[in-house]
Amino acid sequence: MKGSRERAADGLQKALGWLYGLILGGSLFVCLFLSHINFSRKYLTTQFLPAFMLLAIGLLLVFSLHRYSSILAGLGPGKRALFIATALLFFLQVFAASQYWFRTAWDVPTVNNTASAIAHGEGEYLSKIRWYFSEFPNNLMLVWIFSLFYRAAHIMGLHEQEYFFIICIQCLLNSLCGLLLVQVVHRLFKSRSMAILGYTLY
Repeated sequence: MKGSRERAADGLQKALGWLYGLILGGSLFVCLFLSHINFSRKYLTTQFLPAFMLLAIGLLLVFSLHRYSSILAGLGPGKRALFIATALLFFLQVFAASQYWFRTAWDVPTVNNTASAIAHGEGEYLSKIRWYFSEFPNNLMLVWIFSLFYRAAHIMGLHEQEYFFIICIQCLLNSLCGLLLVQVVHRLFKSRSMAILGYTLY
């Protein structure tokens, strides 16, 4: 049977837990329903997504991390190492790209500038560039996809990094390609050594 000191400690711990929950709940309520209130430096948050959307993204991120951790826990050491290597490779690529990225020439600036114009509603630029897509309609789908990324970066307030945001997406796709390559090589040759060799060459 617990003594009075232990019961007091348990009661205090529960009280602190409820207090912490109330503080977080109050903060969440203010952010969701009282966003019209003005306060110092509020302009720093005006370029971001609405509070409800940020909450949805946060919940999705927490669920994804929980799901990802449970998937890793159920995998063998080899596959777990592969997933970790893929994540590390992604961050390494992003860091490397942030140090030396540059704007290329030829069709790339036309595609990117058009996607940016669509995302920002710059109709004047679009009217001047129609001739290009009448000759090269194969780039229209890429423009549409890029415009979605530009718009997402713009909504999140990443105005100066919109171009780099697309580079990060490409780094992610490249990292996932390596993950898929290992699966393909392993299924073709039924050999773990060949799969490791394929990933090493990749």
